[in-house]
Amino acid sequence: MDIVDHYQQRRLSQLPRVTMQYISYGDMRNAAGHAREKNDCAVIAYSLVADVSYNTAHEALAALGRKVRRGCHFAPMANALDLYQRADLASMRLYKVMQSMQSGRYVLRVRGHACAVIDGQVYDCSEPRPTALVQMIYQYSASGALDARGNTLEQQGERHGA
Repeated sequence: MDIVDHYQQRRLSQLPRVTMQYISYGDMRNAAGHAREKNDCAVIAYSLVADVSYNTAHEALAALGRKVRRGCHFAPMANALDLYQRADLASMRLYKVMQSMQSGRYVLRVRGHACAVIDGQVYDCSEPRPTALVQMIYQYSASGALDARGNTLEQQGERHGA
């Protein structure tokens, strides 16, 4: 082990652990009758966050333009799915983001991949690096629109005395 590898291992060992719950995408697909589906991380993340079946999430994304066995551009679909951007946490490392996400339901986009975070636990098929750059965060809210910090617009009005 050279000095660079030693330094990187030491640095990574000092980062906080990200709690993970591994899920088998194949099991979810097979149970829903979509055994040949691929590139469906957004479908699975949405089904977990919104607590709906794989088929319901698959149909919702298909209605918004996702093609079968293809990835999708998630940003244009997010508002229609009750997912609202959290601009205050974007472009941060995963371990930093996870410190702020101990409650709530989120979909994280990390380098062309989507995973779910529910109450501070990451649900994904593989373990992301703690230093992975989170490109965008979407918070799920079945009750309505959220502002950039994750407060419902009703809460925002209450805070400002409206």
